[in-house]
Amino acid sequence: MKIAFLADFITGRSHLSEFTDETWSLLLSVLRESKLLAAAYFAYYESDKTSCIPHWVWRHMQSAAKLAERQKKQVLFECTQMSAILEAEGVTPVFLKGAAYALAGTANSQGRFLNDIDVWVKREYLLKAEAALLSAGWKHEEMTEYDDHYYRDLAHELPPFFHPIRGTVLDLHHNLYLPISGKAPDINLYTHASVLCAKGRVFRREAMVLHSVIHLMLNEDVSRGFRDLFDLHLLLSAPDSSELIERTVALAEQDNKLFELGCCFYMLRLFFNTAVPDPFALNLLRGSWQTYLCKHIYPNAVVPDHSALTHGVTKFAKYVVYWRGHILKMPIITFLKHVVVKSCLGIMGLVFGKDSART
Repeated sequence: MKIAFLADFITGRSHLSEFTDETWSLLLSVLRESKLLAAAYFAYYESDKTSCIPHWVWRHMQSAAKLAERQKKQVLFECTQMSAILEAEGVTPVFLKGAAYALAGTANSQGRFLNDIDVWVKREYLLKAEAALLSAGWKHEEMTEYDDHYYRDLAHELPPFFHPIRGTVLDLHHNLYLPISGKAPDINLYTHASVLCAKGRVFRREAMVLHSVIHLMLNEDVSRGFRDLFDLHLLLSAPDSSELIERTVALAEQDNKLFELGCCFYMLRLFFNTAVPDPFALNLLRGSWQTYLCKHIYPNAVVPDHSALTHGVTKFAKYVVYWRGHILKMPIITFLKHVVVKSCLGIMGLVFGKDSART
């Protein structure tokens, strides 16, 4: 199976009548791996093509959609609870990524699964927000002293929280990327004039789009990259998409993120035929190395980790993106020290047990 086949199906361009049972079975497996099974249901549930989808396949899609909608209700509940906890302490939270999509009711919120809830607060209120959450029953996940130091002194977020009763995981951010990297966004550009929804505050849509771009292009883990691209496709296919695209390009220019946006524009056109500008015509991509990353590395790296899709080229691309993401996070000397410390702690954990690595 080729990635174009998956893209055609999720955007409704496939000739479903030509699918065999074997094709449907493989497609279900790929959709599960790429976290798009529920999204596929919402892509087709009002379509006249549903009659071409076998009943046993539709049941799987429908079941995934019900689970996604149940999770969405839980996310909205958690956002309400969190807003009340933090605002009682004078802290205004802004919800990010999947939680923001759910709050804003964007098209990509339908059928989207979340691993955790991401929320941003001003850096000066970070410790106050942490204390409020801990007092309300949230806890930090166990980790080594070094990892705790890494989060608090180097990263753009505190160590992850979890709720011991509800099982929800929360990431509390003060930026969208590591400040030590030198590539952290000017957070004021994103939080300025954030939008208040019924159950919480979120970024404006152009800031939502560019945050999704940053998350995809600057991180080392792109295992959900294809899903993230589909998020962008749906966000940028809204009725007022031309104005949204203009505002997004303007924001990217202000925040020096034109390469990241241009690369995503290229992949959106390549996979989904999204109505976004040609990044080369807009001169968003400059230089041979940027062009190589855009045309050959990232389109292969974002392929879902399924045996039917991955091969030598995709594995190499994922490897390049993995190390690029790590190197981007911090200056090279800091990065090398980080690798040495993490390696030593890992060896100590293997030899003497996990508890020894926590000290």
